[in-house]
Amino acid sequence: MVSRVDVLFNRQVIVEGIAMTAGQISYDRNAARLARLSLTVADPLRIPSTADDILTPFGYELLVWRGVQLPAGPELIPLGVFPIQVASADGVTLLSSITAE
Repeated sequence: MVSRVDVLFNRQVIVEGIAMTAGQISYDRNAARLARLSLTVADPLRIPSTADDILTPFGYELLVWRGVQLPAGPELIPLGVFPIQVASADGVTLLSSITAE
């Protein structure tokens, strides 16, 4: 399986394929929001430190793709667009944790 996460701002892709180490999408049809995304990003240059960083919850969204790797290249389908709600960083491991709904 192949996964990709793009960062959107004003519905435009501004970063394609951020480096992630783990991710999970959970669906609950009885919740106020159908889906919830938890993501761990491994790129130390993407650690949110100011309000205008791309992994902060100020207008940025994540577009999640999932698919299979074929000989001609990956075949991906979109799983959804998730507005970033919470972003935090670990200063020791340099991993960013993101929650989006």
